[in-house]
Parts: sequence; structure tokens; C-alpha cells
Amino acid sequence: MKIAVCGTSIGEIRREILKKSGELGKEIAKNSHILMFGACLGYPYEAAKGTFQNLMTELKFTGLGIPERNIPLVKGSDAVIIISGQIGTLSKFFN
Repeated sequence: MKIAVCGTSIGEIRREILKKSGELGKEIAKNSHILMFGACLGYPYEAAKGTFQNLMTELKFTGLGIPERNIPLVKGSDAVIIISGQIGTLSKFFN
């Protein structure tokens, strides 16, 4: 299963949510799922770090910027997890 993790990459980043994001990434890897994210810092990046620590071994870069990357990210995923976010995160709902 491909799971997209989307969320805040700027603004207020809360330490306890960063930790939970990393745990989410570990669980995704532990269950042999693929984590997909937009390659920004913040909560999605922390989830990716958790995934890398547990099994993930490959990165694929689309070369698409913001907001173009949102379409293949969301449409190529079986599930989308939103952790906090602002207008960029919200735009994923419309894809």
C-alpha cells in the first residue's frame, strides 16, 4: 500500500507531533507499506526519517515543484494522512 503523509513544513512545528510523525513512519515501514511525501521539511520529513530507519531504501524525485507535485502524490497513493498543515496541505484535498 502507498501512503502519502502531508502536513506542515513551515510555521509552528511542535516537538511532540514531530515525534509522533517519526513513529508513524516507522509503522508504515514495519508493515511493508510505501511512504510518499512532498520532500519538504516538517512533519512529513520526520515520517520519512522514521521510515528510512526501519526499511525504506529508495527515493524517487518527480522534479515537479509546488503545487504540481500534489497531483501525482495524492493520485498515486492508496491513502493520505494529513498532519496539521496550511493552505498547501489543504490543496491536496482537491486533487
